[in-house]
Amino acid sequence: MPILFKNNSWLTFILIIIGSTIFSLSSFAQEEAIGTTAYVKLPRDAERIDKESMLVRSKNLFGNSQLQYWSKTDNLYALGDITLSLWELNHAKDDIRTLAEIKTEMLGLFGRDDSIKVSNVAIDKIRNHTYLIFKYRRGDVYYIRFISDPKKFKSLNGLMEFKKTDQEKAESKLNEILNNVFLR
Repeated sequence: MPILFKNNSWLTFILIIIGSTIFSLSSFAQEEAIGTTAYVKLPRDAERIDKESMLVRSKNLFGNSQLQYWSKTDNLYALGDITLSLWELNHAKDDIRTLAEIKTEMLGLFGRDDSIKVSNVAIDKIRNHTYLIFKYRRGDVYYIRFISDPKKFKSLNGLMEFKKTDQEKAESKLNEILNNVFLR
């Protein structure tokens, strides 16, 4: 008999294979389609929530939430105390603005609202995709807003909402998400 089958070791072997398979399947990240623009592999702790839950959650965590204005999507997620919204934005056929031009426009809009304090704005290239990333706060609530460079007149957009104590975690989750975006 082969060595594998001595003293019921085959049963142990099968149990190890089954256990390994279950563990590996449970550790996969969620892959979400965002319109026809992108697939995004979300962090394992991302929990899909509906808009009503997001509004209640944001009100409880943050008071007045900007997500209620920006989130016209079903792609809402809770990452612990961080709320994430992802959406596809369709651009008009004659809209040929660059991310630098969009950055200038958004800074102008944010500059008109004294309650918004922008801490950082950057155009970053991550895995062959270019993103405009805004980091700002409104009162005690912090936000990270990102826009991908438009492809075929569509872009991937996202907004994260969190407290200052979760800023490092939010930035880490943003990097994880943007490193796992597959634009079509």
